[in-house]
Amino acid sequence: MSQSSKQKVVVVGAGPVGALAALYAAGRGDHVEVYELRDDAVLDESIPMYGRMIHGQGQDGKLYQESQAYDAKGRYIRAVDRAALNQRLLDYLEKMPNVALHFNHKLTGADFRNNTAWFEQRLIPKKDHAQNPTDHGSTQSDHDRPREISVDFDFLIGTDGAHSAARYHMMKYARLSYQQDVVILGDAAHAMVPFYGQGMNAGLEDVRILFDILDSHDVYNDSPSLATSRKERREGALNAYTAQRTPDAAAINDLALRNYEEMRSGVKSPLYRMRKWLEETINIYLPSLGWRTQYSRVSFENQRYNEVERAVARQGRIILSALGLGLLGLSGLTTIAFLKRDTPRPLKALMNHFRI
Repeated sequence: MSQSSKQKVVVVGAGPVGALAALYAAGRGDHVEVYELRDDAVLDESIPMYGRMIHGQGQDGKLYQESQAYDAKGRYIRAVDRAALNQRLLDYLEKMPNVALHFNHKLTGADFRNNTAWFEQRLIPKKDHAQNPTDHGSTQSDHDRPREISVDFDFLIGTDGAHSAARYHMMKYARLSYQQDVVILGDAAHAMVPFYGQGMNAGLEDVRILFDILDSHDVYNDSPSLATSRKERREGALNAYTAQRTPDAAAINDLALRNYEEMRSGVKSPLYRMRKWLEETINIYLPSLGWRTQYSRVSFENQRYNEVERAVARQGRIILSALGLGLLGLSGLTTIAFLKRDTPRPLKALMNHFRI
């Protein structure tokens, strides 16, 4: 990418999602500036987790605990400290010459028509994660107000969490459309309940999908033979991203809510255990059928969330139909046995003739 064609990308929020978005943009040659309300993070370690521990009470009244594997093939999730992952990503960013990190900066306003954002530089670091855009309390004395700076941008990515200031100012901006050069990712776009542990994962996936779509729309293609401008191509990419990601964001929110009920009581029910065993058995011995548990699809694959929802619902319908046919067959056999015992001889002979 030529020096003159590089775009300036402003990322609001330096959490894991924002840091990854900055890495993707910087890796494509963009000039990237990251603005974060908090100060820098700390490093820790992560551990593999192969399953969940189930606690319950047996019919004899005794308490028990047992492990339940996440995956039939032994795959595991990795429990990572958010600060550790955040710091690792930021370490990579600090080594990149086209990236500038600005901590203790709060987004206070934005003009999406003229692509200008305003940030308030706070001398006293913000320690907690909340970034409430309606909080106008000063962190210094009234005689020493924080310094405000204006930043021009070609493309703004809001990744500043559930209390997103970027989203707040987008919502204030009338007639916001794909013609504006702004997008929100992660919790800023689709905050969810924590019961599936997919909040940060979904945000990181937002980044991958966004830049895949930007690439497919030639946003980073400098060829002079292209008939449209980069801005027009980016508008088309944001439109496509929204069309693809919106149903997935709704699906993972629904899946997370339902997973609460599963964790609360479903994991101990005989029906849940039977379905899990059946889906895992089919996955191992008949992999060509494409059957997997919902957890395996969500945690170990890149299948879209709304496709997971549909696939799992289809498997459920098939299982219920099979159970219904089985119960119907059992009921039929029971009825036949009863009829053979008490049926008059002429009717019994007719049934024997047709081998009923």
